[in-house]
Amino acid sequence: DGDVTLETALEEIGFRGEGCLDAGDWTSWLELHVEQNDVLEQADKPVGVVTSITGTTRCRVHIEGEADHAGTASMADRTDALAAASELVLAVESEARRIAAGESESVVATVGSLSVSPGAVNVVPSGATLEVDIRDVDVATIERLFNTVEDTCDSLRTTRGVNVTVDRSYDIAPQPMAEQLQAVLRRAASAVDLEPVSLHSGAGHDTMQVAEVTDSGMLFARSRGGHSHSPLEHTNWLDCGVATQVLTLALAEMAGAELYP
Repeated sequence: DGDVTLETALEEIGFRGEGCLDAGDWTSWLELHVEQNDVLEQADKPVGVVTSITGTTRCRVHIEGEADHAGTASMADRTDALAAASELVLAVESEARRIAAGESESVVATVGSLSVSPGAVNVVPSGATLEVDIRDVDVATIERLFNTVEDTCDSLRTTRGVNVTVDRSYDIAPQPMAEQLQAVLRRAASAVDLEPVSLHSGAGHDTMQVAEVTDSGMLFARSRGGHSHSPLEHTNWLDCGVATQVLTLALAEMAGAELYP
C-alpha cells in the first residue's frame, strides 16, 4: 500500500542477510522474460529483442466535493466528487488514445485505482481518490500526459467547484537497451534461423535498475494472447526453449566464444 518500506518488511520477518552484489563489477547483463503483450504473437515470431523499457510516472489525485442527499439535492446544486473524477478519467484516456494514434504507439495511461466516499448509494459523493499510471519510452510524452492531468484538474476546480490535490508520487525514466547487446541477441537468433522482432517493453523489469550501472539487454519470449498479471498468462514451453537457446548463444558470445564465421 506504499506505507511500508522494504527494509521495515524484512526486519519484521527477521531477515538479517548481509550479502551484496556489486553490479558495477559486471561488464554486461541480459534478462530473458515473457513478453506480456501480443506483438510477437501477431508477428508469428517466438522471440523479440527489446530496444527500450518504458518509463513510468504515477500520481494520486484527491477530489473533494460536498456530500448531500441523493434524493433531495438538485442537480444544479451538487458538488459531486465522483462526477468530477469521471471527467478526469476520460480526459486522460482520450489524450492517451490521441497520442497513441498519431505520435507514439508505445504510450499508455491507466486509472487503475478509484475510491469514493462516503460510498453510499443514497449520498452524493463528497470525495474521490484515484491513481493515474502513465507510461512511454519518451519522457516528453509522459510529461504531456501528466500536464493533461494537471490542466484537467485546474478546469474541474472552476467548472465543478471541487478542491483538487495532485501528488506526483513515482517517476522512473525510460531505459534504452545497449545497442551492442541488441546486436548480440540478433546474431544469436539468426544462428538458430530466427528473425527476431525489435520491440519495446511496456512493463518495468529488474534490467531497468541494472542498466543504470552496466550495459544491459533483454530478450522476450512470445506470450499467448498478450495476457499478463492474469490466470490466462501463458508462454508455450517450445517458445521458452527457443528463447533459452538464443540466450545461451548470446551469453557464450559475450563470454568470448567464437561462434560465427
